[in-house]
Amino acid sequence: FERRRTFERCDKKLVVDQEFATAKQRSTGAGVWECGEVLSAYLEQTPATCRGKRVLELGAGCGLVAMTASLCGAATVAATDGDENSLRHLEEVLDANAAALPRRPDVPPPLRWEAATASSAKALGAPFDVVLGADVTYNPANAEALANALVAHTNRGSVVLLAHKRRQPADDATLDTLRRYFRVDQLAADGAISTLGLTKLDDKLADLDLEAAAASNCNPGFVRKNGACLVADRRAVVGG
Repeated sequence: FERRRTFERCDKKLVVDQEFATAKQRSTGAGVWECGEVLSAYLEQTPATCRGKRVLELGAGCGLVAMTASLCGAATVAATDGDENSLRHLEEVLDANAAALPRRPDVPPPLRWEAATASSAKALGAPFDVVLGADVTYNPANAEALANALVAHTNRGSVVLLAHKRRQPADDATLDTLRRYFRVDQLAADGAISTLGLTKLDDKLADLDLEAAAASNCNPGFVRKNGACLVADRRAVVGG
């Protein structure tokens, strides 16, 4: 991987120092992936998508998409990620490009998709006008958590744009999960990468309550099975 990459977006130069080869960063947010390039280029081609809008990016990584949203005239941009190291690197990238940006994206504390709730999303600013995600669909094991974060931060009027790369047939499982909560339309295609537009199906659905179903929500000595906290003899325990 190149250490430094330069991107031309909206007649501005954006510079990203990638950290793949250093001990500083070991997550997928250490550099810019193809989906980020494709989604940021799509925003550049459709600047009205973000102009004057309140924008949220999930899995922001190095922030190329968030910075492009800012260049397109977004009113606010919240660039989120669940990894603390990625967020530190993101802050450095945003600082390095501050002079080129009309408004520096905000970087909230780590956002764990499975932990998002209606109240935490509202505190962040939900529902957002636009929600963006590049290469956030590659791991089917995270599909329900991603769906939860998208549901919590949107309403039916939100524009949701995801850049999805189909590396293997199993990747489609993530989209199958998202279709339970969103209409999914292909807006553009660039080789193996599709830009998808999602529309929330049920405005009454505020979140998927995944935090309540997390194993860590059970008291010590109990395990979660089929949504209930059970003791060793598998009897359900109500209220603790």
